[in-house]
Amino acid sequence: METKKRTILLFAGLAGLVTVIWYYATIVRGEVTYDLRPEVRPHIRLPEYRSDAARAIDAYERLMNRYMSLTERNLQQVNTTLLGVDKKLDSINFKLAALSGRISRIEKALGIKPPEESLLRGPGVQEPQLYPDPRQENGQQTPCRPADEVPADRR
Repeated sequence: METKKRTILLFAGLAGLVTVIWYYATIVRGEVTYDLRPEVRPHIRLPEYRSDAARAIDAYERLMNRYMSLTERNLQQVNTTLLGVDKKLDSINFKLAALSGRISRIEKALGIKPPEESLLRGPGVQEPQLYPDPRQENGQQTPCRPADEVPADRR
């Protein structure tokens, strides 16, 4: 009797296993439909549609890239020119310093007094300033103020 019980339990277990596998196959996979007519996809590629604004923006970007490269080349040429001018000015400065030294030695040897600085500039002529003094307002010297007296927007 015990062997019949084991056989029945074995068949019941196998039936349960087959049921679970069948349930899994139908539920998880879902319905499978077979289309007898194949889908036809053309292999023609059309360019994407672009609006006038997008084309105008692209043209503007190309124009700006060309303008930037042109500006960069011109700035390099200006830099090269300025380097040449700088070398030439240094050469002139060196030659003027040598000439000034020679003239001062000649004046010393001949006993000539050098002219006063006021005569060199002329009457009422001030020495030019490359950078204006920020303490001057309307041509008059103003005293420096302590930091606590300076307005906040000028600090």
